[in-house]
Amino acid sequence: MSYSKSKFLKAIVFIFGLFSVLILIILFSSYLSLRDSTKYGMVVIFLLGFFYYPANTKIVNYLNSLLYPKLDKKADEAVNARRGYRGEDEVNLWLEEIVGKDNIIRNVELPDCKFDMDTIIISDKGLTAIEVKNFSKKRYFEDDKYFYEEDDGNRHLSFYEDPRNELNRHANALINYLNDNDLGFIKINKIIVFANGKVSFDGKTGIFIVRDKEGLKDYMEKLTIDNNCTPEICEKIKSLLKKHSKF
Repeated sequence: MSYSKSKFLKAIVFIFGLFSVLILIILFSSYLSLRDSTKYGMVVIFLLGFFYYPANTKIVNYLNSLLYPKLDKKADEAVNARRGYRGEDEVNLWLEEIVGKDNIIRNVELPDCKFDMDTIIISDKGLTAIEVKNFSKKRYFEDDKYFYEEDDGNRHLSFYEDPRNELNRHANALINYLNDNDLGFIKINKIIVFANGKVSFDGKTGIFIVRDKEGLKDYMEKLTIDNNCTPEICEKIKSLLKKHSKF
């Protein structure tokens, strides 16, 4: 059984408040009883009990208004992060079957970059930069448009929210890194994988998009050989990128 954040917070405040009041009652009653138990002890207990409930309600309402926006945002971020990690893990299991584990470098953060790349494949077909998405709502691509459906219509997402632009930034950073290491002659492929298949696309999306394991396998198999990416070069690139892998 699960409980709402509201009930959970109220329970915590109630228990904490009740515990505090009991301590105060014991202290005050003990103190006053030593002076004159028949005159003060029961009066203090009655007054504390009388004022406890409204005070507790006000505390709960105040904490609700103060903490809930922050708690909701953090909770949403945590849920999205967990969903993203699960999606990346699933897609990388697919890739291990398709290209082999030794050819996969995960969560690469290149120097001077404030982002990490989900997955980079290194093979005789060059480098393949892969961005993995695992959204709860289905995404739609129509040429340069990117949106998802809401009850009151489509919500169009910004340039920076579009995973195509995100992947292009990653690929450009990778190209610059290869150039800095005299490997700028290596081909870079780009692909977005929707782990849960919640995607639809129409028109020229600019970047290859797949929604399942079979689509990913088909894409990888159809890539052409890059004659510049010899076994020696592949090993050199793997060695370089592994230094920046957080996985």
